[in-house]
Order: sequence, then structure tokens, then C-alpha cells
Amino acid sequence: MFSKYYKLDIPKQLAEVPQLIDAEIKAQILSSKLDCSELKKNFDVGANVSPIRYAASLKNLTAYLIQKLDEYVYEKSAVIEDLQKISVSTEFYPDFENIRESLENFHADALTLNKNLTAIDKLENVRCETLPPFALVTELLTEKIRREISKVDLFEVMPDFVRDLCEALKKVCVEPDVISNVNRMHLKIKEKILDLAEYTVKNHLRKEVYGSTIAARILDKICTYNESLTENSDIKSLTAGFVKNMQEVWDILDNEEEFLWVRSKFLKF
Repeated sequence: MFSKYYKLDIPKQLAEVPQLIDAEIKAQILSSKLDCSELKKNFDVGANVSPIRYAASLKNLTAYLIQKLDEYVYEKSAVIEDLQKISVSTEFYPDFENIRESLENFHADALTLNKNLTAIDKLENVRCETLPPFALVTELLTEKIRREISKVDLFEVMPDFVRDLCEALKKVCVEPDVISNVNRMHLKIKEKILDLAEYTVKNHLRKEVYGSTIAARILDKICTYNESLTENSDIKSLTAGFVKNMQEVWDILDNEEEFLWVRSKFLKF
């Protein structure tokens, strides 16, 4: 990855790095619209040119994200606490501790690499080719942060829907190691609820029609179907009824992507 680096003037590169870093990055709170390309533009100071610049890029990126993540968690602490209280699944539970740990690990790697590079006599021990590309690290961290923030965003925008999702999951009676048609259906219902949650987190199905979001309408139909299931249920008939009731949702979906997604997930169980 950095084969040409070993022929370069190391002290000169070390002196150049601070001048390459953009110190005037906008101060802004993190959001689900976190832009990976903007981060790469601000922090990539030639990371694919040499290990020194790779270390500098990674060190400054992770330091910035750690600071911004801490600011976000502090500002949203009350919302996060409320969401964590009701969450019964990782689909809704925002795990910012895990993200911070990832950021700290990458930051520590960058500091270690930088320390090794400044000890020029030990340069031959540095194995930079084992490090993931800076662009990949940026994309990975951005996506991890954005996913958790999106859960908080959804709860702020649709708190009742998120509460209903959590309640719906609690009412799905999945019995471990039980082999029965009803238990199989409960497993499928749980999967459908989680799929709906994940898709809604990604800013889909939030359009309100006649006082209710499309996501809420779908959840209500799933819950009705779940409550109808008993050991003596005619599952085939219940499922046919569920699919028929979903026609109301398909009729009001005017987004083609969402229409196709809903059809693929709920046309049949």
C-alpha cells in the first residue's frame, strides 16, 4: 500500500502534515445526515500516499468524531435515556458505547502508528499494509454512527410508533424449541416487525395519511394478525385475511420503492 513511502524524506513529511490538516472544520452536532464524503474531504491528507499521512488522517478523524459523539450524547441524553428504557431490541436500542469503543480503538491504532513512525530507526517494523484503507474506515465509522443516531431521530419524530413497536414485540409469544405451526408464525411475525422497524429507521414509510403514518398502519395490521393466532387457528384463512387487509396500505403507497418493499415483505408470510 505504501511501498513508495520508504524512499521519501520522513522528517520533511512529518513537518508537512500539520499544514495539510484543515483546522477550520465546521462545528456542528452530529446527525443521521452525517456525510462520509465530507469527512473524507476534511480529514484525508493523502492517507494513501504514506503511513505518516495515514496516521495523521485517522488520528484527526477519530478525535473529531469522539468529541462530536460525546457532544451529541450529552445534548440528547434525556431522549436516549427514554428510548433505552422502552427498547426491547437492538433495532431500537441506541448503543453509543459500542461506537465510542470503536472510535477509541481506531484512534489508539493511529497514535501507535504515529509513534512508531517518528522512531525512524524502527521504521522497518511498521506494517502499514495490514491497515484498512482510510476511506473504508471513514465509511464504516460514519455508517455505525448514523445508524444509531437514526434510532434517536425516529423516536423523536415518531415516539408513539416506536413505543408501539416495542409493545408489539413483547406480545409476540415465541417459544424456544417449540415446533408448531403457531410458533412458526410467531417467529415470522417477529421477523416482520423487526424488518418494519429497520426500514422505518432508514426514513421510510413515515408519510402520514388520514392521521396515521403508513408504518403505523402496517404495524397495526401485524398486531391484529398476531392477536388472532391461537393453537386452534385456521392459519391459512387468517393469513389470507391479513394479505387482503394490506390492500388498504398498498392503495395509499405512492412511493415506488416503498411499495415494492412492502409487497415483498407482506404479500405473504
